[in-house]
Amino acid sequence: MTKILIIADMEGCAGVHNLHDKNKCMKLMCSEMEAMISVLPSSCDAELFYCDCHSDGSFSSAFKNHHKEIKTYSSLWSIDFHENFRYAMFTGFHDSIGGSCYPHAFRTEFSSLTIGDQKSGEVGILSNWLLHYGIQTIFVSGTVNAIREIDNPNCVRCLSNPFAEGSMLLNHYKYYQSKIHEALAILPQSNSAANYNSAKISIDFEKEELREYIIQKSGTPMQFFNYTDTIHFMEELPFLCKIINSKYELDLMISKLRRKIRFNNLEERSFQKLSDILAKDISSIDISELNIIAQRFESLVEGGNI
Repeated sequence: MTKILIIADMEGCAGVHNLHDKNKCMKLMCSEMEAMISVLPSSCDAELFYCDCHSDGSFSSAFKNHHKEIKTYSSLWSIDFHENFRYAMFTGFHDSIGGSCYPHAFRTEFSSLTIGDQKSGEVGILSNWLLHYGIQTIFVSGTVNAIREIDNPNCVRCLSNPFAEGSMLLNHYKYYQSKIHEALAILPQSNSAANYNSAKISIDFEKEELREYIIQKSGTPMQFFNYTDTIHFMEELPFLCKIINSKYELDLMISKLRRKIRFNNLEERSFQKLSDILAKDISSIDISELNIIAQRFESLVEGGNI
């Protein structure tokens, strides 16, 4: 039995225009998945596996409940490559720059990702990551620049129709059914299968401030800007995201504390220690230190002393 890994994203799905309408986006993402698996040739005798790479898997919960026979993964890092997948199919992917309602490559903070000397986005990185495990991507749907990122002549590329919903979406996918069948028939005998690209990966950031924060917070900062290859990048990405998220936690906590100080109109001598800390560069403040400060500040507001 042929094992096929389906990796789904949301921003490149048909009809997704407003990310704030979560319920509609969830429905559209599930519709896209249903349309894609409906056109898989019955002759391919496939066992399907599914990974929702948009969130923690919650966006496609309805699809998973409807297809309990499909094994699911809640994130890219929970995929079990011991399953020996033969092929991969991508759906709902978006551009890294322009061309979709929310262009980005893994994080909006990354202005660009480069493999060797070539710019890339999520489709290019993920398809190359899978090639390391011998998995050929045979189908990708999404926005125009996203589907161009796979360098594989046998991959079927499906341009997302932003206005296709319901039966129109199913008909849109049926157009590609024979092409998928051809790809599944050709690949086992093909000599033109894509090979893993072992080139280095580098990241550029939208804001220099964030780059400096990462340098301050990490023991070996350069590892977060240049990676030996795609495998190294995918291994380190969760840790990099954790550092980036910590900055937002600090920003939010400091903002709340400053608002409380202004709201309560406290005398300077009463919170001089807190004020001194809040005057520091944010990169020099630890989240643990702020948690302690927050607790002490709450005591002050209630009539205690710092």
